[in-house]
Amino acid sequence: MRLINGEAKAKAHPDTWFIPPARKRMAAEAGDWVKLGFVIDEPIDGCGGERPWVKVTRGIDAMGTYEGEIDNELVVIDGLKFQGRTMKLGARVKFKPKHILDWVSASYVWD
Repeated sequence: MRLINGEAKAKAHPDTWFIPPARKRMAAEAGDWVKLGFVIDEPIDGCGGERPWVKVTRGIDAMGTYEGEIDNELVVIDGLKFQGRTMKLGARVKFKPKHILDWVSASYVWD
């Protein structure tokens, strides 16, 4: 399993693949939510991956890496291994700004 490189996808498909601007992807803070895309090599029931929301638990470090926790119940990748961990609600993952497909600030007011 691997993470989708949103920057590469947006560059290859600029008319159909939209990601937040780099300044936002570089500025996510603990408490914000980001959407990550997980791709699996062997599709399960015709699905090749999943795009859950991840709650940022640690802002970007000196190596350009974030840490967060899966904040959705998973369907396709539930129980699979990624970065040595079993994927499930609350699983911790590390990712870089290039992997962020969408972003919502912790200060956003949900209606």
